[in-house]
Amino acid sequence: MPYGAGWSPQAGLTWGDLDHETQAFGLAVTGGLVSTTGISGFTLGGGVGWLLRRHGLASDNPTAAEVVTADGRVVRADPQQHSDLHWALRGGGNFGVVTSLEYQLHPVGPQALAGLIIYPLDEARQVVTGWREPSGRMPDELTTLVNLTTAPPLSFLPPEVHGTRLVVLAGMYAGDPAAGEAAVGPLRGLGTPPTSWVRCRTRACSHCWTRCGRPARTTTSRRRSSSRPTPRSTPCCGTT
Repeated sequence: MPYGAGWSPQAGLTWGDLDHETQAFGLAVTGGLVSTTGISGFTLGGGVGWLLRRHGLASDNPTAAEVVTADGRVVRADPQQHSDLHWALRGGGNFGVVTSLEYQLHPVGPQALAGLIIYPLDEARQVVTGWREPSGRMPDELTTLVNLTTAPPLSFLPPEVHGTRLVVLAGMYAGDPAAGEAAVGPLRGLGTPPTSWVRCRTRACSHCWTRCGRPARTTTSRRRSSSRPTPRSTPCCGTT
């Protein structure tokens, strides 16, 4: 699957499924923040993901869609055919039943720097202020977000923080991991982090933090440009 090749995943795939297939070729597209989100509704509604700053919203990346219209016709919407429908589908919502999408793929991975930096809730003001102030100067390769949440009982978190309120900085660097370490560095010193879980991992696992230990899902897709087999042995999360 060379760069820019046509890739037509069916509408029922999740982002974990799609990433698993495209990463066999070192390619990716902006997808969900977690791996269990479905690709079609996410893309048609806009789609904020870990490649946002580098490659735009998910809705910026479809090159075509197969759509069942209200009168029962099956049409291909792209810049040359039904271009108005193609324009409307890219973030505009529901203008028919989308049965497959074609995406512009980008060279990303297979290794990426990604993870979480976690601070106690009582440091929220200084952490959020410290994150916001340099965000406009961050390289496009680095996408980050802030979440105020309650720590779930996940294995990579220290047991003493389970159930406590935390400030979580999450992010991914879509480029050379060494450059990513330098870009992430200032975010590690915004407070007193009980844990930092930013590390080099496979790109396909960069958004699976909520799925640790769960089995991989089956994949159904239509690939246009290659019959290369896709391995199913990619480890996940903390095992990478």
